[in-house]
Amino acid sequence: ESWFIKMTEVRDDLVRNNNTVNWIPESIGTGRFGNWLENIQD
Repeated sequence: ESWFIKMTEVRDDLVRNNNTVNWIPESIGTGRFGNWLENIQD
């Protein structure tokens, strides 16, 4: 059994929620992780 989440369907929600997180350091959320979320693929 396996699961599949269609990430492109939830991308906007993930990016929006990422922007509400108090990242320390801030560059984590706006840098590598933020870029990964914005460019996420299925």
